[in-house]
Amino acid sequence: MPRQVLSLKVRTGEIKGPPVYAKLTFLWFALVASASAQEVSSATPDKYPAQMEFTTFSPCRGSASFCGLRILARGEIDKGAPERLKALLAHYDYTLVIAFDSPGGSLSAGLELGALIRARGMNTEVAPEYTAEVLTADEQSSEIVVVATNVGCFSACAYAFMGGVSRTLENGGRIGVHQFQGAQADGESVAQSITALISQYMLAMGVDRDVLDVAGLTAADEITLVSNADAVRYNLDNQSPAKSKWELTALEGGTRAVKVIQQHPGEDRTTTIILVVNDEDASQLYAIVGYGPIDQNSKAPSEMEVTTGGFCGEPGECMQIRAAKNWEYDAKRDLYVGYFAFRLKDFLNAVRNSDTIRFDAGLPNALSGYSPSVELGTEGLKNALIAIY
Repeated sequence: MPRQVLSLKVRTGEIKGPPVYAKLTFLWFALVASASAQEVSSATPDKYPAQMEFTTFSPCRGSASFCGLRILARGEIDKGAPERLKALLAHYDYTLVIAFDSPGGSLSAGLELGALIRARGMNTEVAPEYTAEVLTADEQSSEIVVVATNVGCFSACAYAFMGGVSRTLENGGRIGVHQFQGAQADGESVAQSITALISQYMLAMGVDRDVLDVAGLTAADEITLVSNADAVRYNLDNQSPAKSKWELTALEGGTRAVKVIQQHPGEDRTTTIILVVNDEDASQLYAIVGYGPIDQNSKAPSEMEVTTGGFCGEPGECMQIRAAKNWEYDAKRDLYVGYFAFRLKDFLNAVRNSDTIRFDAGLPNALSGYSPSVELGTEGLKNALIAIY
């Protein structure tokens, strides 16, 4: 499918100031020193406020999770936007969703917004329009009002959107990218430094760097829209992450193993499963399972008791796995780690006719927030298992 390109008016903004996300180790000040007055471009349809405004709305009345309060971030991303968002968040002791409608603006402020959103564990979304259910004047009934229509999230807004732990691009929603103005106007080393900075940011946010390549091929006064399919492929929309391939690997000492790392839908955590052969009984496999990173603000239990668990293929094709010990929190790696044992024959019987496997960690519902349970693919599994025998 050919890429969709929009021709848009241009406004410039200044790259200045460090992102505030503890886990990002950017050489930001060195970059600013070499790129002072660097400019970025943004689309500026007349409908947008000259600086980003933050307001709240509820899509519907009720206690359902999808009715939860949202923040509408609308307008040009200016240098003061991150501080205004911080001030608004100070009024809430729970996590809100950020809904964007912005033509872009300051790249540095966009990155800082994304870093703030991630540090607060917030989710982001872009939809074709946003509506709210509000009480009528007589307070006897409610009505649906349009909060924003013909919504877009372009240029620097796309990078702010990446900060969401859970990121949703609804059908008809528009996210667009392009190269920053300085990619052509300034020296090659400056452009490379800024590109490296953005690349590191995207890596930390769990977004495929291919998005940056698409942006680099789009002129600063145009926008390339990211399709819904590509948004999923790039993990920009992380609601349906691709199934990872099982691969042959080696542990310390050279022991051959089979490994898969699968991202969880709607979050930046992953489950890693490593399968190794029991040296004393080749018909038995051990599974080492890791899950994380864990929200550092949460009170992660040091140990979680296993009830039951297993691997399931087609409906009715399941096998239980025996836990060697309870799940333990590895603070050094910021992971929960579990150890299991099962027979190869039982495992193959459970997954032989399946394109996907469900791994059940065997944790009670009360610990679902720490559960490594996940759906896995089967690509590469058979050949990798053959290779370790």
